[in-house]
Amino acid sequence: MGKIIFITHDIGIYGASKSFQITLKNLIEKGIIKKSEVIIVYPKTFRKFAKIITEKQINNSYLKNLPNKEEWILPTSFGINVMNVEYNNIFSSEIRRIFKILLLYIYWLFKYKKKIKNESIEKIYLNSIILWPVLLVLPKKIKIIMHIREILDFNSNFIAKFAKKLIIKKCHKLIAIDKQTAKDFENYKEKLVIITNPVDMKKARDYKENKYKYLCEKYKIDPKKIHIALIGRINRRKGHGFFCKLAKDSDINNIFEFIIVGKGQNEYLNIILENTKKMDNLRYLGEIKNIDEIYAITHVVIRCDDFFPLGRTVWEGLYSGCKVLLPLNKGDNIREINKYLNKEVFLYNSRDIKSVITELEKIIKYGFDEKNLPSDNIAENIKKIKKIFNL
Repeated sequence: MGKIIFITHDIGIYGASKSFQITLKNLIEKGIIKKSEVIIVYPKTFRKFAKIITEKQINNSYLKNLPNKEEWILPTSFGINVMNVEYNNIFSSEIRRIFKILLLYIYWLFKYKKKIKNESIEKIYLNSIILWPVLLVLPKKIKIIMHIREILDFNSNFIAKFAKKLIIKKCHKLIAIDKQTAKDFENYKEKLVIITNPVDMKKARDYKENKYKYLCEKYKIDPKKIHIALIGRINRRKGHGFFCKLAKDSDINNIFEFIIVGKGQNEYLNIILENTKKMDNLRYLGEIKNIDEIYAITHVVIRCDDFFPLGRTVWEGLYSGCKVLLPLNKGDNIREINKYLNKEVFLYNSRDIKSVITELEKIIKYGFDEKNLPSDNIAENIKKIKKIFNL
């Protein structure tokens, strides 16, 4: 097998970055690819503080063990998602700014194109659909694998429509994490495969059984209450504002403790922090390196998006032995979690506090036993991933 470039938009400790690192580790440890064949590419940052954070994140991750790592100018180098523009603003200054950024990093990518040819690269893996503009300059002969982790509106503007066409044309394989993210590409079955995020929560199960009281004390959480956790990057779309309102309006009998875990942008994060100061039952723990400890003390993992999400935290919660509470809108496809419904997974009407309370009452009545659920899906995941990388 020739060399493979793995391009990631993020090198944090949660979400897509964590899934990417687990996949990479499994591919190497199972002998499917060699360390020497791997080149890791991550976003170049321009601010001194951001560079320090990036270096710290790499040193705290599996990427530290890999010899070939490079910084490239990528879309996320500028802290912007080039898809996230409304159609009616296509002639705004915001669009012009986005095009300037696109042209700038494409100019630099032509420099990398020569490097790709000289390095005898066989495959290129893109860890997110956000990286789609990279496709503009990749050589035709190279096999390209793209991971689809996001739900985007490909009809929102001409940039989005162009991006979809480019993805279909240039990518040899598309890996979607669930049926929702696969929906826009379901007509291209020869390219598309659905592979759930790799999850291994054995440590969390062990902590839950043997260190529950110790960890509650460590994080200053009342061990006698029911702990509801919202885990992941803090932003408006994820519904942290709704979570704060839920903490305020639903805990009439003072039996719940609401926990927020993750990092976020300053302005919105400050609003959330102000809420935690006003409520005794709402806690912000920040970004926790050993997230298994949080799952170990959590009874209910909740998602507060305005759509039905099946991201990493859902499966981590499930395999940790937690109950999972998910928002639902009319028309959402829930087949993937049907076998867990009203046992481990409970659904509420999106952004409806009364509906959440109803489901919490069901969860309490059902109880918090783990019901012999598996603690990981690694074997199944690696079997499917292996086929992709043996293209």
